[in-house]
Amino acid sequence: MSVFFEDREKRRLIPRWRYSDEPSYSAEFAADPRSKRPTLLSKQFLDEKLFDWNSEQNLGNAIDLLSCGLGGRWFKEIQPAAKYLEKHSEKLSTQVNSLVQHALRLPDESQAFGSSDQFELVQDDSAMFRFACVKAAGARRRLKRDANNVLAWLDLARAYTILGQKNKAHDSISRALYLAPFHRHIIRSAVRLFVHFGEFGRAHSLLTRNPRTPNDPWLIAAEVSVASTAERKPKFARCGWSLIKSSGLPPKYLTELHSAIGTLEFCNGATRKARQQLRDSLV
Repeated sequence: MSVFFEDREKRRLIPRWRYSDEPSYSAEFAADPRSKRPTLLSKQFLDEKLFDWNSEQNLGNAIDLLSCGLGGRWFKEIQPAAKYLEKHSEKLSTQVNSLVQHALRLPDESQAFGSSDQFELVQDDSAMFRFACVKAAGARRRLKRDANNVLAWLDLARAYTILGQKNKAHDSISRALYLAPFHRHIIRSAVRLFVHFGEFGRAHSLLTRNPRTPNDPWLIAAEVSVASTAERKPKFARCGWSLIKSSGLPPKYLTELHSAIGTLEFCNGATRKARQQLRDSLV
């Protein structure tokens, strides 16, 4: 989350919004650890993919090894395959190239938050404008190949927002919500767009009406924070407290929820509870 930049008096948080090809290491994009599905692949599966890759180095085996390594978090083992795919990037889809670049960045923590070129782009308003134009053009090309590419619609909405084309941004985010109405990242991105345009009530209603919100710490955190911005009473603050006390989720899955609840307690005058929640959000 990020602090709402127009808010000078109170500490209010809103969901952060990125382009889909920007790497994120947040637990927001991880599977729910409460589910019974295995989170890591078997090492034997990796050995099979490595054998196929070492036997014949081609695009198919490289992509299989890359997917296996990212799924099982064997990052060092897949570097040769990732470098091979990088050399043949013109033959790969945008999604595969994004995974390749993500894999190449993982071993080097100094590159964890993007390249210096990306930082230079956001330091200059005119450069940011040009960057948004590039992103919009790229998203439109992806949509020509696949009109149901929800991430392309999301990127297009963000680019149009930066370019000030409100109607087109709304249309793009509406299509993304239609394609993935229960996707955590899509919902939070739509909330960010509505807050950006001052539609606080619409942003809050999107969260309160979604059936996933009461059980999702990231959506509860957004609901609690946006409710304050919309000058409404949070609907799922109690659900947030219940998740914190009894869910057994690791700290990284609750960091934004702790921060949102802490901010709520601070605004209500409960400074001791607020301090504890904000400390817990930093764990």
